[in-house]
Amino acid sequence: MTTPLLQLEATSTLPNWLSDPMLAILTLVICGRFAFVQARQIDQQITWLLFFWLCAALLREPWTQSLLVNATPLTLSDIRLLTHAAAMFGAGAIFLVVRAFNNVRRIKRRAIMLVYSIVVVEVAVLAWISAPARTAGAAIEELHSWRTAVYMLIYSSQMPIAVAAVAGACIRVIFHGEQARNTRIWALLILLTGAVSSFDHLTRIVNGFMLALNHENAFTIWRSESNDVLFLPAATALAIVVSMPIFTAVRARRSNDPSSTAVLTLTPLWKDLSNSLPAISLQATTSTLPSSVEREHRMRIEIEDALYELLPYMQAEDRVDDLDPVSRCNAITAALERRRGGRQPVEPVQAPRWMADEDELLRIADAWSTRPATAGLV
Repeated sequence: MTTPLLQLEATSTLPNWLSDPMLAILTLVICGRFAFVQARQIDQQITWLLFFWLCAALLREPWTQSLLVNATPLTLSDIRLLTHAAAMFGAGAIFLVVRAFNNVRRIKRRAIMLVYSIVVVEVAVLAWISAPARTAGAAIEELHSWRTAVYMLIYSSQMPIAVAAVAGACIRVIFHGEQARNTRIWALLILLTGAVSSFDHLTRIVNGFMLALNHENAFTIWRSESNDVLFLPAATALAIVVSMPIFTAVRARRSNDPSSTAVLTLTPLWKDLSNSLPAISLQATTSTLPSSVEREHRMRIEIEDALYELLPYMQAEDRVDDLDPVSRCNAITAALERRRGGRQPVEPVQAPRWMADEDELLRIADAWSTRPATAGLV
């Protein structure tokens, strides 16, 4: 038996004709990104974010809940806990997306595992806290005890923490002089969306504490009975936005010409340099050029422009011609960090010969995606 409040809280109210297409879009985008867009850590974590959100959305669907309840020992209360777990893993992925965006170094695997391990521990704590409610087939809000307050504090604090990291990155983008106008607009929209999400989760915490004190009013009734009808549409909208690289990668792989192969190799380095040095790149225009020859040509020019911009930030020994590709990647990373940190460049230097070597640029780009991970979480 389940209480009406649990049924309301745990189950999506979107009609099937609306939710099914959105779930299909999410699934297709996730599969496409896992297959074709995995070279950069930020892309990997965006894909995992969509995956966790898909899990949360599926667990809220009535047909999924019926299937699980009939085929497993799980109850609706258990399914709601799993839904919250998926949302918390999504918050962890958001934090790692921001960390990858802010850092030119690759994040250490153990740092990534630490984030997700913390979420696992928190979910285990939530399972213990919610045990009486799950045994009774009730929502955690119906316990009206310290368990309600602590459960909502742990669960609902994850997204505001992740959004705070997102907000910091968006503010830097908005006020960074080199960022393009469209990038600033996107950052502002993300900031506003994050503010709405944070308000939603923070009110859950307030509601949890009010219910724990047996203080009920119009606010607690509204908050307890609210259903996240906008969650799946928002997740689908994000999936559509981040699906563009899939089409670019598929188009490049379908062509067997050398330029298409070069585009696939150059893309991770080109994207990271474009994000760090937006003034030298026309990233949106370059990605949509119809010919792979044109895309390769534009990418090479923009990479060379970025590297020329970074030359004054490199040590003299890092500009020599006989460095191996991995060491060159380390030199580029260090130069990006010096530039981001506001270090003064040395006097303008002449472009070395390796910058004009097309094969060497491909070797550097190939090493860029596999360079050692050296960044932590702070």
